Amino acid sequence: MSEEDKSGILESLDQLLQSNRATSLVYSGLVKILRDISEKIQPKISQVAINCPDDLQLINAIIDAASHAGAGNTWDSYHRVAMVVRDGMETFTPSAGADPNIGTIGIREEVKSARIFMQVPSRSINPVVEAIRMVHPYENPVIEVYYLPHQARRNEKTIR
Repeated sequence: MSEEDKSGILESLDQLLQSNRATSLVYSGLVKILRDISEKIQPKISQVAINCPDDLQLINAIIDAASHAGAGNTWDSYHRVAMVVRDGMETFTPSAGADPNIGTIGIREEVKSARIFMQVPSRSINPVVEAIRMVHPYENPVIEVYYLPHQARRNEKTIR
């Protein structure tokens, strides 16, 4: 192999290495941008809010089920963390075709109700909602999910 061929190969290798460095820098930049976008689209931390009858045994059953599925365990030092608001009132009228656990079709009902709030790692939302549905007495329970885009920065070292 001639010196000119060797020099050409070395030059090609150097260009390839420079190209790979540039590609690596671009890739690293894109990964950071995608992580930032991902956090804005679906934050690491979410919150579920659940309406249920104001019955302490039921409230604890819902909190236990949600906790076992991943809710309320976002801090290393606390587990089963929930905020419960009691002494509320829900009103509803079961329609034809409903199978109400409480009430009678066509008659307006008023039920003492509670609201449970728990933080959840966003990746665990689906199992948590399913676990709540399994123990909740209502045919169609009110379960709301809120994404908390800035909460992850507060708890970054403790999110599981």
